[in-house]
Amino acid sequence: MRPPGFWRAGKGQCSAWPVLLSPLAAAFGRVAAARNRRLDAGRGVHRAAIPVISVGGLTVGGGGKTPTALAVAGMLVAMGRSVAIASRGYGGRPGRDPLRVRPDLDWRRVGDEPLILARTLSGVPVYAHPNRVRSAARAAADGADALVLDDGFQHRRLHRDLDVVALDASEPLGNGCLLPAGPLREPVSALGRAGAIWLTRADQTAEHELTRARELAARHAPTAALVLGAFRAEGLIPLGRAGERSLDDLRGARVHLLAGIGAPDGFVRTARSLGARVVGRSFFPDHHPYRAADLRRVAAAAGDADLVLTTEKDAVRLVGLPLTGSLPVHYLRVRPAVLSGGEALRELLSAAVGPG
Repeated sequence: MRPPGFWRAGKGQCSAWPVLLSPLAAAFGRVAAARNRRLDAGRGVHRAAIPVISVGGLTVGGGGKTPTALAVAGMLVAMGRSVAIASRGYGGRPGRDPLRVRPDLDWRRVGDEPLILARTLSGVPVYAHPNRVRSAARAAADGADALVLDDGFQHRRLHRDLDVVALDASEPLGNGCLLPAGPLREPVSALGRAGAIWLTRADQTAEHELTRARELAARHAPTAALVLGAFRAEGLIPLGRAGERSLDDLRGARVHLLAGIGAPDGFVRTARSLGARVVGRSFFPDHHPYRAADLRRVAAAAGDADLVLTTEKDAVRLVGLPLTGSLPVHYLRVRPAVLSGGEALRELLSAAVGPG
């Protein structure tokens, strides 16, 4: 796990540990630049039989890429398209061929994010496999007429008809450094490939930070449509039990937060916006495979909290584990929402996929 604050935004400078890793980051940048030059020339790029919309990011973890892919797929469904989604399925073992995700599959087989997508968008097939070229071929063979790539911005072996890039409005570039000194997967100039920039968590972002994020998008992707998005909490679900509680039950409740996601600060802000009193937190690396021992430590740390609150992504990885003690565990069901720019994005999607 990286040290606390390792990739946090500062004054645009790589400091402390990132400085020590800057030679590796420079080497990573050279490799990324060479790869992009090859792909820009079309070498090694495959064109699918159906239109492809990529939803991805510039940073590792926390930008809201999968929820944005969920929203884009929903827009295409509303246009009458037969949509499929292709996901890498991080942490899963789908096998040799792309696996169509069923909601009842074990997350260890397909990854946590594909399961959430499959459970949320009823009737939209989700395929899990690292090779998205093969997933696109499978989706087309199964009858899809449009494909959404989840976390596909760097998966350039598959030609895309539109790139939508999700950036956290409050911290779009982290400390501004390339891996491993920072969270950037490629230089900021790569945003020039984007047809649309989706600024996530815009409702939780201070006005001056949102202005900086807008300026960043305008500087590096001047022709891209700009979408401001938010994540809306829609339900409070007891883990391992049937039923659903009102979000009002969180108001004034003493909660201990449990999360293994890329940007837990956003989860903290969401909990507080619902009136919860955050009295403790147990944060793990993104996609952390929870074990019973982890839950024992969480239960001990939670102390006299009223409940442990986690995310839907974490809940997928907690299913089947023995919940320690009598402290209830709940997760928030959160869905993406468009604050502005939705019509411009719909026009781009329509142009990319063509007439239905």
